Amino acid sequence: MHTILAYQDITNQPVVVQTTIGQIITWIIIGLVAGLLASVIVRGQGMSLGSSIIVGLIGAIIGGIIFTALGIPADGLLGGALIIRWADVVVAFVGAVLILLLASMFYRRRRL
Repeated sequence: MHTILAYQDITNQPVVVQTTIGQIITWIIIGLVAGLLASVIVRGQGMSLGSSIIVGLIGAIIGGIIFTALGIPADGLLGGALIIRWADVVVAFVGAVLILLLASMFYRRRRL
């Protein structure tokens, strides 16, 4: 019963997410770089800037999940300042490549 109360105490706590302008700019730049690189490798040509940013940002989330599941530390790399680390770009790139590969497989199947 004590465990249940401890779990309830944790779930009732508010979650506060604070971002800075530097973090948002950093996320956009990392998403753009990762999305463009992934689109050139997977599709043979780059996508639009907006599409690259979206694919790169979603890729960063998916890449972070994959790297965490594999035991490769990928969290806590983005700080409050405008700092772009290669590890952040690599994680986003891996996720973006997976997104584009899955999307191309799905598109080919629907086309047939």
